[in-house]
Amino acid sequence: MIDRARGRISHEEWRSARLMPLYVEGHARSYGRQGGNHWVTLDLAEDRVIYHGPNGVDHPLHLLLSRRSREYRRRLNGLQARCESLRDTPFTVSVDEQEIAITWKEPAVAAAPGIAGWVLALDLNPARLGWAVVERDLAEAGSCRCAAWGIFAFPEFCRRLGLASDDPKSVSFS
Repeated sequence: MIDRARGRISHEEWRSARLMPLYVEGHARSYGRQGGNHWVTLDLAEDRVIYHGPNGVDHPLHLLLSRRSREYRRRLNGLQARCESLRDTPFTVSVDEQEIAITWKEPAVAAAPGIAGWVLALDLNPARLGWAVVERDLAEAGSCRCAAWGIFAFPEFCRRLGLASDDPKSVSFS
């Protein structure tokens, strides 16, 4: 406001600075087509988000996603899949004149079933598979004991066939 009063910025610049971005907050298990946000639908196959405005009017917004950003695209595809199937991940979309920002919180990964403090260790060799179950003592730091161990032998994996290395039978065996 001070810059506008002193004539440093034009009326149009002042108006665009006053405009707030469109901010649509999502909720899990929302009643729309996707469960993360009932005002916005992700359509990453077409590289767009669709804003469902008042009176049933849809506004598709094109996303300029870099083809080099595979990790971000993979995460967005995962978000869309979760919203369509599990409907448990809310996402928020903020749109201003320069960018479309999509934010969400990754759901917590459930702990693997098992016994607390026990670890299965594997040792893979060409002819043998060694295994051990190690129990960590949770009360004493750095203390552990081997609860069980064993070896599975696979002698047929390392026997010589007597064939050339480029022979089809040799290649299919390895």
